[in-house]
Amino acid sequence: MSKMKASMIDDSVITGELPPPRKQQRPNPSGMYQQPQPQRNTYTTPQFNVGYGSIHSTIRKGISDLFPNFYMTKTQQYNDPNYGVYGIYKARVGSLTIGPTKYLVAFVNNDQLPIGSQKLLNSLGWTNFQTRETDNPQKEFGGMQLQEQFSEMKDNPILMERIQLQKESKYSYVYRSDNLPIKIELMPTSEDDQFAPEGTIASALSLFTTSLTLE
Repeated sequence: MSKMKASMIDDSVITGELPPPRKQQRPNPSGMYQQPQPQRNTYTTPQFNVGYGSIHSTIRKGISDLFPNFYMTKTQQYNDPNYGVYGIYKARVGSLTIGPTKYLVAFVNNDQLPIGSQKLLNSLGWTNFQTRETDNPQKEFGGMQLQEQFSEMKDNPILMERIQLQKESKYSYVYRSDNLPIKIELMPTSEDDQFAPEGTIASALSLFTTSLTLE
């Protein structure tokens, strides 16, 4: 699906921004990427009454179903006294159309594996997951030649969870769910980009201008 317009209500989606730092606010050294917020202890909604670990695992499983057997390559180590230590993993998503290179990003807290390490997406305990596009894959992947991998849409009810627009600005549209501890952000790539007031997790991820943070 191409970028959602405001009239495409059923297909809406989102972007992301940095959570408050542990001490004082300062610029995000990782550029456009955004850091996940600290996890809490429990989460209770009409649909889900489980510990945070369980619901987070369910969300990760739903996304892994979209990208089955995807290998993620560690391209960067992120260390900061305020935001913590993260391994940044990426994967190139195959496309049958000409255009920007699509890719996935996963931030893994306290990851110390060396750059170049490969892990299956479904084995990563990420706290922030992004679907993005780039016109410069050589730079984006740190000079690594990542092979294209192809996604396979699978039915997973959690991906059909509705999300609603909470805040918008020139740089991002922030969405949340009534039932899941997530924040989804859609990042406009041009002045003409507009996003609908609501949609689903699946439709947001399909835009490839999207950041999903577990809360």
